[in-house]
Amino acid sequence: MSRPPGFVFMFGVEGADVRPATVDLLRDTGACGVALLGRNIESPQQVKALIDGYERALDRRLLWAVDHEGGWVVRFKRGLTAFPGNMALGHAASRWPEAPSLVGRVMGTQLRACGIDINFAPVVDVTTPDHSPAVTIRSFGNSARRAGECGAAMIRAMQSGGVHATAKHWPGKGAARQDAHVTLPTVDDPFDVLHEREFVPFAAAVKAGVSLVMSTHVAYRALHGPQPLAATFSSRAVAILRQELEFDGALITDDLGMGAILERGTIPDAAVRAARAGHDILLIAGTEDAQRKSHAAYAGAWSGGAAWERSVERIERLMSRPSPGPAEDGEELSVRIARAAVRIERDPMGVLPLRGGSAVVVPSFETLTDRYAFEESMGAAAAYVRSRVPCEVIEVPVEPEEDAVPELAQRLVGRTCALFSFDALRYEGQRRLLTALQAACPRFVLVPVRNPWDATLCRRETAIVHPWGFRAANLAAACEAMAGRRA
Repeated sequence: MSRPPGFVFMFGVEGADVRPATVDLLRDTGACGVALLGRNIESPQQVKALIDGYERALDRRLLWAVDHEGGWVVRFKRGLTAFPGNMALGHAASRWPEAPSLVGRVMGTQLRACGIDINFAPVVDVTTPDHSPAVTIRSFGNSARRAGECGAAMIRAMQSGGVHATAKHWPGKGAARQDAHVTLPTVDDPFDVLHEREFVPFAAAVKAGVSLVMSTHVAYRALHGPQPLAATFSSRAVAILRQELEFDGALITDDLGMGAILERGTIPDAAVRAARAGHDILLIAGTEDAQRKSHAAYAGAWSGGAAWERSVERIERLMSRPSPGPAEDGEELSVRIARAAVRIERDPMGVLPLRGGSAVVVPSFETLTDRYAFEESMGAAAAYVRSRVPCEVIEVPVEPEEDAVPELAQRLVGRTCALFSFDALRYEGQRRLLTALQAACPRFVLVPVRNPWDATLCRRETAIVHPWGFRAANLAAACEAMAGRRA
């Protein structure tokens, strides 16, 4: 079948139902597929109907993709298991090596059952001692070997469940100190460090037969010298992946509408440059205007040829759609992983287990629902925690009013207190809360649910409990550890 030039595009679309304007966009551009976002998802049944509806309207097959990493990044609020996430999984795997395979298998069967073809997971970026704001709990941890082992196991199992996996973000962004959603990060590490740390899990993913690799909007001085060039536009980064790692699957960009791209150019220009660098699929999650302009720019620069034909061939390999089997249940597995992962890092004052008279301060997730998907089964975080610890539980906004912080600290002076922090390194209100409660409560416990690096803000006397995530299972495991029911 001949394909139009725009076949290399994958778009984000609006709405949870079939929309005529989107049908026109996909028909006019010939785009190969759609990346589903939270705005498109209400339930697995609705997603299946959405997929069927668009394919009937277009009378052709599309590729359907979603970010279903577990942990920080999920799109379904119900119907699919919200697993604890990669950092929890990496810690659990040290005690339970089969855990990544089990998670991958469940993810594959659940996504396949609702018609999804591609999971933009797993993240195989390796963390470093310094904080990387766009990675943190999305990573399996700071060991390149373990990231490779966990990623490869998850990939094999996910693909056996009927869904194509995606190793991301090539060539590895765990050392990036800025978030590419906002600005272009630059990594200064020498090439041998990249080779020994960043490339290792991708090599394991390729060996495991991963179907796709996603690149990153991060610049690497070891690849291009002092002039910052995002890997998105780097033919050298692509050549290393293709030639040294011998990857012959589909290479997809990260969303070309991120800040790292927009601060230095336009989305249409980025689409043309990324294709010239060697990408097979150009991902644009944003507006129809940007998508149509990008298609026009690409079509204007398109000349076909062997490279384009190889991209079409790689995309078409992804088109085979196995018949879905039954979706495997993952709720019990999720709980077991969270329990195997939770760590009491330290408790020098013997604060744990918490007893009556202690206070637990929990963030309200209600103000974050536009940025994160929280499982409906969890309900309010405070109520969920209250049912699991024998303490007073106090709910506080992620960004509390400035005068509310000293009032709460005064109320808790001298008491044993635990704080579930939600990224105090990012949210100033969380940082103020952590500082004030730690000063007011000498017997203090920090439970960093969104960013483990919040622990760097603590004094040595503070007890630290790491759940490595904020999913329901993570919170439950942290409560059990603090209550002394599990170590």
